[in-house]
Amino acid sequence: MNRPPKIKFSSIYPKLWGQKKARLVYVQVLDGKKLSRDLIEYDTKKYDGTYYELPKTRLIQLVFIGDKNIPFCTLRKYSKWKEEYYRNNINKVFDIVIELKERVCNVENYFRRECVYYDNGRCNHPNPELEKLANNKLWCESFEQREGGDED
Repeated sequence: MNRPPKIKFSSIYPKLWGQKKARLVYVQVLDGKKLSRDLIEYDTKKYDGTYYELPKTRLIQLVFIGDKNIPFCTLRKYSKWKEEYYRNNINKVFDIVIELKERVCNVENYFRRECVYYDNGRCNHPNPELEKLANNKLWCESFEQREGGDED
């Protein structure tokens, strides 16, 4: 049995809504110098309020419908190989994989009980997926100053 393709993210993004699988429905090539501010905000905003910095080159925009029927898109650096790969995988279901490449927050602050969601030794984050990660000591959105305001 063939394994499903994967779409990887290096951070947790609100646009994903905790979805685990998604069907690729559309692929297009964009000029990274001509993106709207709204698209950049949507695509690059991480759960901690920071933003991923997109390259100012050609990009591939991928549009997915997730397993909760919530659509989302993601921008990837362009290469001819990637464009062909994604176009050949339209209508296939991808596994959504989050590989945290950086500590999204300063976990020491969480364990010093300075996390805004910390209560009685547990994280009570309103997003159940983030709460689970924090309580497994993998991640926690911690700083109050981050609530007012980096990625794939």
